[in-house]
Amino acid sequence: NYGPNEDAAEYFVKEVFPKIKKRFPNTEFYIVGKNPTEKILSLSSNDIHVTGFVDDIVSAISMYSVYVSPLRYGTGVKNKVLEAMASRMPVFISKVSREGINGLVDNENCFFIDETNIESKICQYLNEEYILNNISLNGFNFVKKNHSWNEVFNELIID
Repeated sequence: NYGPNEDAAEYFVKEVFPKIKKRFPNTEFYIVGKNPTEKILSLSSNDIHVTGFVDDIVSAISMYSVYVSPLRYGTGVKNKVLEAMASRMPVFISKVSREGINGLVDNENCFFIDETNIESKICQYLNEEYILNNISLNGFNFVKKNHSWNEVFNELIID
């Protein structure tokens, strides 16, 4: 029910997903998160699923092939992106979705998307299991090295 998330989900469902469906007819899209608005609930269809709250976000995220965060506005570190990477998911993330997360590298530990390439970039890699697995592992290692509780705690300690 957060405005930027609602905007991103609606944008993806209306502008991007139909193009992906043309190339990959069996594709489904899941909108996962608590308190979906009426607008988000109205996006549900046979191929678009709105889960609402889930008990275990890591298990929920891990069930899918890729994670997409097409935020177009918003502020702050996007912890959900870090959660997805920590869950060994290949992440496709917009400029806004990666704000505040230093060290992300396109085609190395994630995929950078924008409104000009989102559909083509996702479609380019959907059947590239080897590449998706490498990006997933690199993303996991990036989060482990730079965003684990131990690493964050150690940065806060003053000797």
